Amino acid sequence: GNIGFLGNPDLGGDYVTLTSFNNLVGDIGAATGLTDGVNGNIIGTLAAPIDPKLGILLDNGGPTKTHSLLFGSQAIDAGLNGSAPPVDQRGDVRPVDGDLSGTATVDIGAVELDGPPPAPLFGTGGDSSVADENTNIQISVVKQKTVVSSNGHTAALPGNEDWIQEWDSFWVEVWVDTASGFGISDVLTDIAYNTTYFSATSVE
Repeated sequence: GNIGFLGNPDLGGDYVTLTSFNNLVGDIGAATGLTDGVNGNIIGTLAAPIDPKLGILLDNGGPTKTHSLLFGSQAIDAGLNGSAPPVDQRGDVRPVDGDLSGTATVDIGAVELDGPPPAPLFGTGGDSSVADENTNIQISVVKQKTVVSSNGHTAALPGNEDWIQEWDSFWVEVWVDTASGFGISDVLTDIAYNTTYFSATSVE
């Protein structure tokens, strides 16, 4: 995946369509032989360039520096499984179902996207997303409601109470701890309790 800047094309010359497949080219320029949508090729032009959404060149693991794919890249799950080795340049197993289509297809590029997109940043709203696979859910029972920031965050998760007396009031808090800097916009929960012993007086 690549993209030309300042009108500079990414390719030059002629290519044989039948033997060149699953390429992502930001600006094909005057090169010929590759057609967008044919043989899995994703081809942009000077008039309509394609941003491959690549991270900066970093040590992502493996023998050389690589460009990792950013979420939303058209290179995700756009490769050809039969033509890719079983591990990426870092040695991580692939393919991974990076676009949550239900089918694991190898990505275009040296580094396979590790997992599905995380939940959207707090406040962006709109689209539903599946959280990172390393996201943890914790339920805490506390006597005092935990103080959080304006966006619902806390620097440290509260611990559970060791003991709740018969007539004590308490809170049951559901926390989502993300493995990255991404926030969680909302979480759907279904909490059941014995109404003989407990009465819910507030839900926030």
